[in-house]
Amino acid sequence: MEFNPEQKQAIESKKRQILISAGAGSGKTRVLTERFFYLCNKKLEEKLSGKEEPIGAEVKEIVAITFTEKAAREMKTRIGKRITKELEEVAKWPEGKEKEIALSFWQKQKEELDFSIITTFHSFCYKLLQNFAFNAQLPPTFTLLDQRGSKLLKNRVFNDLLEKESNFKKWKPLFSYYNKDAIKKWVIAFYEQIGENPQYDVEGFCEKITSPNFLDFQWQMLIEFKRNLLTDFYQRAEDCIKDFPPINSVTGTLKKYFWNLKNHIEKVDPNKLHPDECYQLLLEVMPSRKNQNWLNSAPDFYEFYEGVFKDLKGSWKEYGKYELKEENKKEIIEIIELFTDLLSSFAKEYNLRKEEGGILDFSDLQKRAIALLGEEEEVRKWCRKNYKHIMIDEFQDTNLLQLKMLEYIDPQYRFIVGDGKQSIYRFRGADVTIMNSLQESWQGNEHTDIIQMGRNYRNCDGIIGFVNELFKTLLVKDKSSNYSKYYIEYQPLISNRVEEFEKLPNKKVELLILNQENGEDTEYDLLAQKILELVNTGPELVKEDKIWRKPNWRDIAILIQGRTQLSLLQRKLRERNIPYYVHGGIGFFNKSEVQEYLNILRFINRPWEELYILALLRGPLFRMRMEDFFYLKNHIPKDQSLATYILTGVFSKDEKLNKDIKEKLTAFYQMFTKYVPFYLQADVKEALLEIFEYSGLKRVLLLQPNSLQSIKNVEKLIDIMVEQKTYSLEQLLENVDILASLSDKEGEAEGEIPEGNMVTIMTVHGSKGLEFPVVFLPGLNQKGQSDSTRIKYDEEHLLVLKYRDKDEEENYTPCFKVVSKKETLADIEESKRLFYVALTRARDYLVMTSHIKKDITEDIKDIVQEGTKNSWYNMLLEGLKKNENLKDYIRIKNFTGVPKTDGETLEKESFYMKLDIQDWEIPLTFSVSEVMMFINDPVKYYDYYIVKIDPTFFDEGIEKYNSENEFLAGMKFGTLVHRVCELYDQGYSEEEAVELVLEGIDEPWVDKGELEREILKLLEKYKEIGNIEIGEHVASEWSFTTELAGAYIVGEIDKIYLKNGKYHLLDLKTNVINNLEEQIERYLPQIYLYKMAFEREFGGIVENVSLLFLREGIKGLKTIATDVNYGQKIEEAIKKMIALKKSGAGRDEWRV
Repeated sequence: MEFNPEQKQAIESKKRQILISAGAGSGKTRVLTERFFYLCNKKLEEKLSGKEEPIGAEVKEIVAITFTEKAAREMKTRIGKRITKELEEVAKWPEGKEKEIALSFWQKQKEELDFSIITTFHSFCYKLLQNFAFNAQLPPTFTLLDQRGSKLLKNRVFNDLLEKESNFKKWKPLFSYYNKDAIKKWVIAFYEQIGENPQYDVEGFCEKITSPNFLDFQWQMLIEFKRNLLTDFYQRAEDCIKDFPPINSVTGTLKKYFWNLKNHIEKVDPNKLHPDECYQLLLEVMPSRKNQNWLNSAPDFYEFYEGVFKDLKGSWKEYGKYELKEENKKEIIEIIELFTDLLSSFAKEYNLRKEEGGILDFSDLQKRAIALLGEEEEVRKWCRKNYKHIMIDEFQDTNLLQLKMLEYIDPQYRFIVGDGKQSIYRFRGADVTIMNSLQESWQGNEHTDIIQMGRNYRNCDGIIGFVNELFKTLLVKDKSSNYSKYYIEYQPLISNRVEEFEKLPNKKVELLILNQENGEDTEYDLLAQKILELVNTGPELVKEDKIWRKPNWRDIAILIQGRTQLSLLQRKLRERNIPYYVHGGIGFFNKSEVQEYLNILRFINRPWEELYILALLRGPLFRMRMEDFFYLKNHIPKDQSLATYILTGVFSKDEKLNKDIKEKLTAFYQMFTKYVPFYLQADVKEALLEIFEYSGLKRVLLLQPNSLQSIKNVEKLIDIMVEQKTYSLEQLLENVDILASLSDKEGEAEGEIPEGNMVTIMTVHGSKGLEFPVVFLPGLNQKGQSDSTRIKYDEEHLLVLKYRDKDEEENYTPCFKVVSKKETLADIEESKRLFYVALTRARDYLVMTSHIKKDITEDIKDIVQEGTKNSWYNMLLEGLKKNENLKDYIRIKNFTGVPKTDGETLEKESFYMKLDIQDWEIPLTFSVSEVMMFINDPVKYYDYYIVKIDPTFFDEGIEKYNSENEFLAGMKFGTLVHRVCELYDQGYSEEEAVELVLEGIDEPWVDKGELEREILKLLEKYKEIGNIEIGEHVASEWSFTTELAGAYIVGEIDKIYLKNGKYHLLDLKTNVINNLEEQIERYLPQIYLYKMAFEREFGGIVENVSLLFLREGIKGLKTIATDVNYGQKIEEAIKKMIALKKSGAGRDEWRV
């Protein structure tokens, strides 16, 4: 395995402290994996040679902390493969003692990997508290409250507090300054932010704030802040004066200014004067305004005045003299006392409810674990003894608590990997200053290696050049600034892709600018048009296996900053029939399928509320139009409501009612009579799933694009509701409304994102760690979110606030503007880093789009107009102005309108349901299993799918698990095995995967022990597939819906592999095999349907389709020869199924 010098140094370093700055695409995951393996290998060398290897360690002695559980699973999987490969190599050694020791050692490491601590920080804290529950004064079986449950509980606690009359009266004055929702948001934010600080808890914080000297404390901090501004100015002035021309060489007022300034700087010490007094003395010696003549006579003085002195004047204007009236002081003190009392009460009640329920939230995990380490020397010693190495990935996204944990444990070796340029999670408590501070404190330490790992293997040379030239102007560290710790100094990336086509003059970056008023709408038209151009007629921009080709839909990702304009972007893509999907993290509760299901439940819960009736009638189930509602309004008697007219059945006797509307109302009335009144029974999930099915919503979704994802989203919503553990539909809906208001980042159902030929839409935050051949970055001119928080938490100043008094004048605590300035600067710097992350996702080509709301009358071909302040557009503009080289890497095109094209036919058009109920027949939908059963035995199909006879009554061909005493239905056993294999592929250990799957088995007659043993046997067989070169595993459980012979066919392909640009489809079978050839013949329709669907929906070429009969291990891998004529046979069978089902044929007629 080859590594570059920096990677090799990181892997093999013997220093106690290693800090790696790993740029985008630099292969850090590979390095982390290899470092882990290297440490184990050093331990083996020690055993073989008898010579001590200090850094050598076994798997159980290494802790690896990752940012996400997914990253942890991926890392564990990679290490497992690396160890397996080493075992294969050792097996080739000559027989002898060394081989025996090595085989035993690596086998032990492989087994220990299942129990290794490769996990997230929260999971590490959880395990630590479990191990030392007694020391931490916790029950050993404490429950962890997830983030969703924590949000609900916090909201409930706050609302309950205000429902008490005594509390409301006490805190009512606070609501005269701020509204209730804002106060709730700030109280919860304070509680969470204090929870990230290891120095104090809420009670200690409130004691500091309510001190009578708190305002004096902030006045003093403001004075110190201004003194620092002056100290910085005087230091810079001393340096600048050295470059001024000699005093004797200038005359007049300029000579006077030189002389006075020089004397002032030499005599005045800002540390011995009050800052305001010192500033006034400075104003007396400085000119009141600049003189343009200085540009020629004294350019250095002119630059000093325009830069250094002007900066100070601007700061003083913002932070200078500010006085509070006595009545305003009293009001501020009142606000602080009321707010802290409310905060304290909230914290006590929230903590009490957690204690009563025996639960901890994520914040508790961190604080309790840190407190345990801080207070218990025994625990620290145990950790130090057992955890020789601690490796932390994504350290730029860490917080103070995580740093404190590292300091308390103080392991022998620390391996820290991060990239300050990619710190983008400030809203989650990540603190980029921690990595900066750590690097400064470790610098020069003889036991430390600080490694810059900047060689990029992802992006083509043209994109790397563009990124380097742009960010060396944007990410500049101003060490003289009071806020220097928030800046990141840019370290350039080194391109590893240097083929001629990837380098200049071939430009790989485009900027499309629409110069038009109200341009948001047409900017997305421009983007969609460009996508069509690239896919249909564009050049060969995508590199695959050293070959350049035209992009497909699946090569393209649209990365968005937020979801404000998401619906507009989706509409513009739909208008051009561009297939797409929206990746997780974007508006789950706002998705149309989620809202439609909630509308059904809201109607069932409160059927007489007209709002819910109208919402449901307008939705995709009934598709009533505005004209229909106007018609009903004029048609229904004035003394009768819409609810009465429909729900009492009056409409059914109305002979004058429009026929089409009557049909829709009849269907609506049937839903009403079936489900109202509605009571949730013991099995809440079953009841909610029944509504999903019976209402027709599931069938409607099945026939729309991205159908399986939409269905999974509704099923995820149902799971969320079931988690609430309430039998009140009203309470369920209330909880969902609370979650919807708090969960902007709630993602789609995981693991079910379509892997077909579609454009990806996702947030830039969600794209971190990913790459795409072609990236579109719209909305460059988008304004960043402004902070409207009026009561802020700050680690240094504790609490700052502003409010409007009775005269509508703004008043604020002394340091409010200081904190606001600091936050604004931190936000701007993080926005730059987010821009960097967005640009470095593009592997082969990058297209940015923007609009400028200006009328342009001149020739604008080469003009770049000013954009929104602090937008990415303006950052790019700043780079173009400061760095002449940047324009060599980017192609800029200006438009005053969206160019028209001939609109070529697309590879695949999206289809949408037409829902005119009176004349539209819904096509039949069959699963792949249905088609397979029909082709093999039409009568059995009739018995199972039409008459609904239990399949376990059929013959032994059905997949099943049997034991002497007990059994589990065969198809369910097959599902369990499939799920275990999938979890194992995702990085779960064998035991974890089986444990997770068996959690859902609650049938009392099932022997879980025996079931676990049977599943583990098949898993061992499944693992044998890793020993053959079948290709790169690219997808699992690939869901699809495809149209074939007049019906929709749905299914799921178990495994997809890619080798030499062609695909291999694999389906797993758990059958007990009596006659292998018969089984292959039986599954032929299924495997061939998979091939047809994949090639239709994904567009790739399928070279092989195989069945893996797990009970036979690797011998059970059977590749099936495919015949084009067989596809025609399948289509004929589907047509027969449609005809028989529509005709209502009986059993005899199904004997075809």
